[in-house]
Parts: sequence; structure tokens; C-alpha cells
Amino acid sequence: MTDRISFRLALITSVSLWLACATAPARPPVTEAQTRAFDAAVAKIEGDPRAARAEFEALVRAEPQSALADDAAMRIGMLAFEQGDRDVALEWFTFVLREHADGKFADEARVRAATLEYALGNYEAANAVLARARFSQLTRAQRRAAFRVLVSTAPDGVAALRWLARLRADEIDERRLALVDAEIDKVLRALPSDDFERAADQIGRSVPSARVLLAAAERALDEGDLALARERVDRASRLPLAPDYASHLTTVIERIRLRERQPEDLEVLPSLAEVLRVPAPSTASARGTVGVVLPLSGSYAAFGLESLQGILLAAELFDETGVPGDFEIAPSKSSARYEALPAVDLGPDGFLSEHAAQGDGKRIRLLIRDSAGDPGRAAQAVRDLAADSAVTAIIGPLVKQACEAAADEAEAARIPLVALSSRQEVARDRPHVFRVRTRPDEEVALLVDHAIRSGAQTFAVLYPDDTYGQRLRSLFWEAVEERGGVVVGSESYRPDAVDFAEPIRRLIGYMLLTEEEEEVIEERHEMLRAARRLPTEEAFALREEARALAGPDEQALPPIVDFDALFIPDVYKKVVLIAPQLASHEAVGMRLLGTSDWYHPDLVSIGRDHVRSAVIAATFFQDSRASVVEDFSARYTATFREAPDDFAAQAFDATNLVLVQLASGLATREAVRDGVLNTRAYPGVSGVLSIGVDGNARRRPFLLGIERGRFVEIE
Repeated sequence: MTDRISFRLALITSVSLWLACATAPARPPVTEAQTRAFDAAVAKIEGDPRAARAEFEALVRAEPQSALADDAAMRIGMLAFEQGDRDVALEWFTFVLREHADGKFADEARVRAATLEYALGNYEAANAVLARARFSQLTRAQRRAAFRVLVSTAPDGVAALRWLARLRADEIDERRLALVDAEIDKVLRALPSDDFERAADQIGRSVPSARVLLAAAERALDEGDLALARERVDRASRLPLAPDYASHLTTVIERIRLRERQPEDLEVLPSLAEVLRVPAPSTASARGTVGVVLPLSGSYAAFGLESLQGILLAAELFDETGVPGDFEIAPSKSSARYEALPAVDLGPDGFLSEHAAQGDGKRIRLLIRDSAGDPGRAAQAVRDLAADSAVTAIIGPLVKQACEAAADEAEAARIPLVALSSRQEVARDRPHVFRVRTRPDEEVALLVDHAIRSGAQTFAVLYPDDTYGQRLRSLFWEAVEERGGVVVGSESYRPDAVDFAEPIRRLIGYMLLTEEEEEVIEERHEMLRAARRLPTEEAFALREEARALAGPDEQALPPIVDFDALFIPDVYKKVVLIAPQLASHEAVGMRLLGTSDWYHPDLVSIGRDHVRSAVIAATFFQDSRASVVEDFSARYTATFREAPDDFAAQAFDATNLVLVQLASGLATREAVRDGVLNTRAYPGVSGVLSIGVDGNARRRPFLLGIERGRFVEIE
């Protein structure tokens, strides 16, 4: 004991002499009694921490400037923290910074004080405390904690990236490196385009700099600036690049090459917000007669009614008080017979008398025919409408077989037919037939484009084993591979399933485990359960240790979520069952991707936190901030006393494509046909659309995320 005391005294004396030479205030010498008291308090930490804390406090209060005081104060702070007294702990760490600012514990005290300030919501204070930290004096764990606080309190994305680069450079654990890279990608997704260069310059030549430049190149590609994309890729290729991003560099280079070779094929439609920066084409002066063929009775009457209401709204057949004259739209859809126009005699053949569908001033005359979803009736309706020379174009039908029959008749009569079908085949080899409805592959393409732009590289699919699920799985797989991504997992489930444990477990690697692997997994579960009963720091450490466990051959153990995004091509009712089961199996951390079948309020009200990272493509978003959508939704709701759906929206757009031609003075069928064919980036309420040379529309659906329990536009 005497030797140890003598050594401590000698050490303190030498440190004191060094500090004196550095003009630091002289510390009173440590007495033998103080050393014994300090050692006695240290000995009580294990058995009686409260008594130890009291003795440390007595020692510091007796001589706050003692060379032992900062050590004692640090121990008091840590004991207070473990006992749940965060405010008291912060006071003692602050004491060290105030009274022993140049002592050997000062930098550790800064990290601990900053961490507590951050936990208490004092972000500026946390950042200020770490401004004087000497990182070289800290252990790796302490530096990691400091960098974490600095990332979280960074004033902007550039500063966050700078500290993430420092954190990454100091990390040696592969799992933690992957987490840091994921954080870097997240910051890059939100980084304004103008900040990429500044971020790369501030990071210098460290590994994340090349990743920043690659993200900048992708952003330039998305914005159509190939020259800037090339320049950024060239800079990135001359910088150190993490192995995981080396393949990403190749992908971006290939994207540039493809864009250079095939600019027409790879053209990305602009967003609705971008298109609306210039005035939309007007239909105000449109004059003429347009035919309509829809299923207004039979099994598809509800969809026909929604579509008709969109057409009527586009034709502006209403004054400010509602429906003029004897033209009336009732909200009932319950009858098998079409009841939307109760004041009008449909006649025994289901045809609508023509005078009833004329607007005030007869600006646009609509001739409406009921196909009842029947191909024969649809064909007859087109023949009758085409026989009227005043009819310049026809809108509809909806149903596959009826569309085909109507398209044959329209082509024979050389009258433009704008079909409300998603089937590309309806326009094939028919120069007068167009198709405007959004297709599933367009939704999938938008989802994959966004996911890859956001940093995703690996994907998985969990799909119903039916015709629709299999088709969407194939479309998704093709879209991912075309854009340089990789599908690393694909599992199916029965269409009528409510329990998805088995396909989820297959997806994340729980099948075919060895007995040894199962034992390690059980050990991990026990450690995670034990962590729930420990103080915060100890619990964190134990969880880290548990998650770092590997199999007998150092292989990763399930759950192996080796995909950045998971695509589930099913309806929202199934998704709200699947999402919680994914979480219960620890299949977390990836982004969920879904089609317009997810777009329903119940997805967010029932799915809650389990779907908060979801991104979906929607064929219509009635709450869009775009002016054309706001106007459409308000007028539709006021007129028909119900919210519009995607059938109404796409029929509204189809009608306006024709009305734009009529407003431009194109009065003949051939002129209207040519005008529709030349449509480029039209700002429809159901998304931006262009008509291809084959008559098929290319659509850009809405891209939606979820924030605070509601759908929001991402673009």
C-alpha cells in the first residue's frame, strides 16, 4: 500500500510541475490522508455505491482543487448517472470542466457532459461542450460517442457528413461501418444539390467523399445534366472508395453510358411540380362533340360512374350552383341499373338521350352510351357514334374485352378512341386508338428509380402466389436489374394467408439452421432479454455484444436483412397484417415499397409505425399540393358530394387531352388524332403523361411517403 501511495504521490507531483510550467494554476499537494480516503471510496463502489459516492463528494468538497478532485468528481458523475440522477451527473462533469479544464479527465468529461446535454434536448450546449474536445486524448469508444453527438447536433447536412466521415475513419467493426454508411446515405438523400460540392471539399480524401460525389452524380443525372454527372464520377473514381460502393461506381457509370446511347428510351418524365412551372394547356375555348362509352350498368357500373363524373367535370357541364337544367348526378351506386341520371330517360337500350348531356351554352356536347361491360354493346356504341360526323373523338371504354371490341370499330371508322384501360395491347397496330391509364410497370419503375436514387442497391420481394403477384414480382425484378440493382430475396405466400411467419423467416435466413446455430440464436435471445433489466449504458453494451454473435463458422446469424428495400405487391388489407409480422421477426431497417393498392387511409391508421418508412406509387393523390389537383378535388367534391378516385381522375385527364386539341382549333378527327399523339409531359391530375408513337401513354404516378400518420408527396 505504501509503495502504491508513494507512486501516486510522485506521479501527481510530476504532473503538477508540468502544469505549473504551462502556466496552469498550481494544485495543492495530495496528502496521504486524501489518498487513503480516495482508495477507501473506490473500494466501496462495488458493494455500496451510495456510500462511495458520499465519500467522493466529501473529498472533493474538502479540497476541490486537489489533483485527486477531478478523478473523484468523474466517479461521482458516473455513479449518479447509474443511479438515475442525470442532472446531478451533468453537474459533476461540468465541475471537472470548470475546475480542471486541462486535467487528464477533461476530455472524457466533455463527452459525457455533451451526451447528457443532448439527451436533455440541449443541442447547442452539447455542440459547444465538444468544441474544445481533444479527440486524440479519448478512447475509441469515447470518440465514437462524441462523434455521434456531433452528427446529431450538426446544423446542416454538410456538417453531419463531416462528422460521419470522422466516425467512419475511426471505426473498425464491420457491422458498425455498415450502419455509418447507411447514415451517410440517409443524409445524402436529403442534401440540397448545391451542397454536394461543399460537402466533398470539407470531407477531403476520406472514404465518404467519393460516396458524396457519386450521390451528386446521380442527382445530376436525375436533373438531366450529363456533363456534370460525368465530371463528378470522374472525381469520385480518383478517391478512396469503400468496397460496398465500388460496384455502385460501376452502376453510375453504366447509367451515364446508357443515357448517352439511348436518351429517348431512358427519358424520365418530370414531376407534376416541374411541369406546372409553365402554364398548363387551356381548354377554355374548346367547342365540339365528344362520344363516351362506359359500363353504366352491370358489374362495372360503379367504375363507369366514377369515370363518367370525371368526364362531366372536365367538360364543365355545371354552373357554380351545381348541375344546370334537368341534368342531375345522384350519388347512388347501389342499383344494378345505372341510376346516376334519374331525371333523364335512358330508354330501353340504355342509351342516354343526347340533349341531356349538353352544357350551358352548348360549349361541349357529350353523347354518352352504356356498354354494360359487354363487347358487343361497346362495338355497337362506337359504330353509332362514329356515324355522327359531329363526333370528333370517343372516351372509353374501361373493361378489357369491351375495349378491344371498341378499338376495332374505332380503327375501322378512323375516329380517335381514348381508352381508359391499362392494357398496352389495345393501342397496338391501331393508329387511331390511345390508352391513358397508368400501368403497373410504371408504378414499379417509379418505385425502383426512387429507391435507387435514395441509395438502395439490394432488394427483396414478398408476394402473393397468384397471377397478379407473380406478374408484379417479374416486373419489379426486371426494373431493379435494368437500373443496376440486385434482387437478393424473393418469397411467396398463399393469397388467402393471414400468417406470414414462414415466408418471412425464409426471407431473412431462418430456414435450414444447424443445431449449433440454433443454440447461438437462443443465447442471443437470452442476452437481449437480460439487457432489458440493466442500466442504459450496460444494456446498450450487452445488446451490441448480442448482435455481434456469429455462428460456429463466424457466419452471420438470422435475421439477415441483406436488402435495402422490400416490395410487397398486394392490397393494403394484407400489408397491415404483414408489416407487424416483419417487425416481430426483426426484419427491420429496410424500406417498404408498394403500389397504388396500398393507397388507403387504413394503411396508416392500422399499420402505424410498422409502415412509416413505406414509399408507394399512387395513380392519384387527392391531397396533392399541385394546383391542378387541388382545383379538381375541390370541384369534384363540391359537385358530386364525394371525394374523387383514380377512375374519375384518369377519365378527367383523358377528356382534357381531347379538349386541349379542340381548344387549339383542331376540328377534324385526323387533326385531333395527331394532336393527342403529340402530347408531351401533360400535367394531368392523375400524374404527368406523354403519348408514345404507339399510342400508349407513359405515365409518372405520384410518389407518396408517410409522415405523422398520413400520406404525403415525396416529390
